[in-house]
Amino acid sequence: MTRDRQFVAPVERLLQLRMLPALDRLPPVFLGAIAQRTRERLFRQGALLLDPLRPVGAAYLVVEGRVAVGTDGEQRPAVGAGTAVGFLELLARIERGIEARALSDTLTLELDWDAHLDLCDDHFAILHTYLQFLAGRLVSEMTVIPAGTGPGATPASRLAADGTLDLVQRVLALGNDAAFSTSSLDAIAELARHAVAVRYGAGDNLWSRGEAAAGFVLVTAGSVRCVLQDGQSRHAEPTVALGLHEALAGLPHWFDATAASPVSGLEIHVDPLLDILEDHLELGMDLMSKLARQLLGV
Repeated sequence: MTRDRQFVAPVERLLQLRMLPALDRLPPVFLGAIAQRTRERLFRQGALLLDPLRPVGAAYLVVEGRVAVGTDGEQRPAVGAGTAVGFLELLARIERGIEARALSDTLTLELDWDAHLDLCDDHFAILHTYLQFLAGRLVSEMTVIPAGTGPGATPASRLAADGTLDLVQRVLALGNDAAFSTSSLDAIAELARHAVAVRYGAGDNLWSRGEAAAGFVLVTAGSVRCVLQDGQSRHAEPTVALGLHEALAGLPHWFDATAASPVSGLEIHVDPLLDILEDHLELGMDLMSKLARQLLGV
């Protein structure tokens, strides 16, 4: 059984939200907007916060108490105050499989999906912060990836061997990338209009590890060799959005990228990308969910 309580004062809500890594850099005005949309929930010992048979519809910030969390029958360590339960799963739009149960009477702050959607629509800075956090987490994990794997998605079929793409072909190329594959046609067309065609000869350097990531390159023809700091490498082929994660996170490139053959691609800088994400909420929310799912490994 659950019931609402009025224990968490406005200032304390801000402090609780500030404890979350995803929100610790968010300016107070936007943090306050999130705090206003939270709802206090008290879960009695044994009550379910998240039902494994139902979609994740809300995230819960634990203020007091302890919660047992499990995914697909696998139990995780219990969590306590200052921990968000179901946050990544909510952003990822996970349909089912996660269970969270109160181990003691537990006071939480609830933020549901509709509130997230409204907040991101009203304040792009919040969506941008989510994207930065998720992309940054992915980059930090990619830098310690196991041997035999590497950056980039599954190669897709080549679209234009000579690299000459009209607007329709650019839309198709962007739509083939996993990051944008389910986005609206209008949003993809806007991205395509901001894309700049680029070509590299075999052996040309796209960038070096440590350089600022001003944007990303969608490979449309050819192969790019990506080498990590420890020497492991992988060839990225069409259609892979190289550099997207670090560009979104505001981080430098974390691998060397060299054309292994003549390469054609589409380059999109991060500033127009962010403008498009702000104008097309569904594209930004879709990208956020895909990053969260990638981080969860689903």
